[in-house]
Amino acid sequence: METVETREPGTTWSRWPIGRITDVHPSKDGIIRSVTVKTKQGTVTRSSRSLRLVEPSGDA
Repeated sequence: METVETREPGTTWSRWPIGRITDVHPSKDGIIRSVTVKTKQGTVTRSSRSLRLVEPSGDA
């Protein structure tokens, strides 16, 4: 899966935790709107809009 930075309220982007997407959660219309990300601090679920890609996986 992809390596991403997860937006944390009240912090600048340079302090966003880095983690790996472990699960995706599509909505009823099939569009992925939230994901589960594993970071050093634990596992969090975030909106796909609050992520920034760090390293593409290379999977096509």
